[in-house]
Amino acid sequence: MSIIEVLKSATWITKSILFILLVLSVASWAVMFSEYVVLRRLSSHVLAINNLVKSCSSIQQVNSYLRQHVLISVFVDIIEKSESICRKAIASKRSFLPSEIMVPVHRCADDAVSSYVNTIGSHINYLSIIGAISPYIGLLGTIWGIVSAFQGFSDLSRVTLSQVAPDISEALVSTAASLLVAIPAVVAHSRMNLMLDELVQAICDFKECFLLHLHMHLISGEEICWKDQTEETLLRH
Repeated sequence: MSIIEVLKSATWITKSILFILLVLSVASWAVMFSEYVVLRRLSSHVLAINNLVKSCSSIQQVNSYLRQHVLISVFVDIIEKSESICRKAIASKRSFLPSEIMVPVHRCADDAVSSYVNTIGSHINYLSIIGAISPYIGLLGTIWGIVSAFQGFSDLSRVTLSQVAPDISEALVSTAASLLVAIPAVVAHSRMNLMLDELVQAICDFKECFLLHLHMHLISGEEICWKDQTEETLLRH
């Protein structure tokens, strides 16, 4: 008996379960492709910016470079929040140690990174959910097929393989379909998490490099020339 024949002769419950699994499969593959493209694009931008920022010797060079290049939104948030805190410290007319200014700057930078990561990583969790629930949905179809087969046993004094084969086939098809949905989703979830971890590490490298330049500049006591916000081109995700 072919799979097509099994599907044609399947009960409405089995067909409903297979339809649900099909929807979950389409959704998981859509998330896989979209998130993969996004993470690859962001990683390439972040690494390119990191390599150039690390070669800068001062906060002025960092700002000069960032003024002329496309920015990731989390970089913009880190820079803008750092600028805001520094301007408020200057406007207060009080004397602050550089370390006192850097405490809230670090906190705001950490919040910006955390918020950004939660945003770009939210869809990846759907893969974990799909990978977790698909086997149970398939198990429901498996149990239904087996129960139907046993009900057939009770109605017949003599049971042949051809009589129970359709119900057993339904059960096996449901099991196979659930695994075909769950396995790619689980594998993709693990891979996407690795890519996300690499992206987060690259963002944290930028954050630490920028804050180090800022701290050294505050220690020097020189005025910081912040970039003109109107000259930025933002890459918002």
